[in-house]
Amino acid sequence: QLDVPGEVMDSLYLARRAGLAPQRHTWSMQQALLKFLERRWTEPDEGLWEVRGPSRHFVHSKIMCWVAFDRGVRMVEEFGMPGPVAHWKRIRDRIHQEVCERGFDARRGSFVQSYDSTDLDAALLLIPQVGFLPPEDPRVVGTVKAVRKDLAVDGFVRRYPTHEGETS
Repeated sequence: QLDVPGEVMDSLYLARRAGLAPQRHTWSMQQALLKFLERRWTEPDEGLWEVRGPSRHFVHSKIMCWVAFDRGVRMVEEFGMPGPVAHWKRIRDRIHQEVCERGFDARRGSFVQSYDSTDLDAALLLIPQVGFLPPEDPRVVGTVKAVRKDLAVDGFVRRYPTHEGETS
């Protein structure tokens, strides 16, 4: 699941920002995560929800790969950690561009669950929270509207749409 390294990198970045001292091997582990993602972010995965069916290019997973590289860059720039920041910025920017091109359905005005899909995913609501795009970006506004319209039921939000025989 390609989203997990981004969640780890974000948590460690937020901990450091909050004043917690890093443990001895934390940064080397973070660099290893980025090295792993550098080789794997272009591959499909099972996604946050482990939806039944084949592996896919889940937009949430790709965004969390972006988060991993973004937080690596921030660790270098804000805390002076050593690392190939220019290289990580290039990967981060490439992921951002790909997600905006392949993960956004212009007809629908919303980001979608996976590339080449029109399905929604509640995890897309995290886009502004992780800093991928600002909340006022029209693509984020459109995604929120689409999730509200298609996934909200009686005040609750389903994770993703279910099709005959599936459960969320």
